[in-house]
Amino acid sequence: MAKEHVRQHFIPQCYLRNFSENEKFVFVYSKTNKNKGYPQSIAKTAYKDNFYAIPEKYLNRGFSEDIDSNFIEKKVLAENIESLHSELLNKIIKAASVWTNHKETLEIFNNKERDLFAVLIAIQYLRMPNIRDMYWDAQQKAQKERNEVVSAMKKKYEDIDCSEATALNRESDFAPVLHSEIFLDEKLIADIQDQLIKKIWKYKIATNNTVFTSDNPIILKPHLKNQTAFYDGFGMKGVEIIFPISKNIILTIWDDEVFCDDKTENNKFKILTELELRQYNCSQYILANDEVYSSKKDFKLIEKLKLANGDINKEISIERATIKVNGK
Repeated sequence: MAKEHVRQHFIPQCYLRNFSENEKFVFVYSKTNKNKGYPQSIAKTAYKDNFYAIPEKYLNRGFSEDIDSNFIEKKVLAENIESLHSELLNKIIKAASVWTNHKETLEIFNNKERDLFAVLIAIQYLRMPNIRDMYWDAQQKAQKERNEVVSAMKKKYEDIDCSEATALNRESDFAPVLHSEIFLDEKLIADIQDQLIKKIWKYKIATNNTVFTSDNPIILKPHLKNQTAFYDGFGMKGVEIIFPISKNIILTIWDDEVFCDDKTENNKFKILTELELRQYNCSQYILANDEVYSSKKDFKLIEKLKLANGDINKEISIERATIKVNGK
């Protein structure tokens, strides 16, 4: 395994540079590190060693001799997905700069670019560690349930052939394979894309470069209670999808049925109010897996939020979504 591909970023470095003053480091607030507000190199941020690497025993050499363990990291993500991501992020930032500085409106995306960015949002959401954990946990639950059924059948019917069921059992090193099947699933991505492109896209701008992002940047916020999370939540009725774009831009995507009155704001820029900025930044902190990122060494908002929550020394998180198997 090539040494230069060991450090594999689940959030692209091209994205994190948009939250830096010098494109080299960001300031980090960590829920688990006692040091708060420290500078960290972007190259050493939001990564896991060999995260997308596929173990050799699962590689299909018959498909192509060029495939190696890091094919997904090198060829799929770095050379294709992330280069497109960078290009479209820069187009948003350029249009926002023109709108802010010259009060002129540039086309943000044409239809083709918007369709493509919707695909990139879906992939970014699905390629995250918490998504892997959720699906792997569900797979393990299913495996346990299946094994219990097989064991019961063997006790009752000694001659029964359960080889097909036991062949579905997976070792822990299969997790990156399962994950790649999810975030590269063309049908799932296309379904999420369809949900996104029909919604209302609002681009909100902060004037002081204090937008937070995190190691879990794409947030799905429900505005109605007890709604079914279709298409990993992107098809949920009343959902708002929140995606910080840079240190001064947040893209929010709204359910077009529940928020139909907002259609006049579709594909337009608007200034963030201070209240909105605080709310969005607080959401990035609460839903972060661990780290919050900012271009500035200023996380007083988080300290105030913890204090208001009753304990300045206790970090705030929410319970992660899980997939139930047989109600468990």
